[in-house]
Amino acid sequence: MKHLTNALKEENNTLQKLNLGGSNIGNKGAKCIAEMLVVNKTLQEIRLGYNIIGDEGAKSIATSLVVNTGIRVIELGQKIGDKRVLKS
Repeated sequence: MKHLTNALKEENNTLQKLNLGGSNIGNKGAKCIAEMLVVNKTLQEIRLGYNIIGDEGAKSIATSLVVNTGIRVIELGQKIGDKRVLKS
């Protein structure tokens, strides 16, 4: 994931849609995607369904979207936030 996202940081001025569904991406891969989204302004759609991105990875991606104004569609397609919070 790191090599792909590095390429999209530096060399992408045409790719607008990216489908990474079912790619076994976890939190580390999601962080790489988030770092890329901060820099990449060309990508408009990213699909990440059927991966293993957890809370930490989802937060990283969400934070990157504060800066990235080019993304129009983002699909996670998985359960995020599966931890229970117990009040005492």
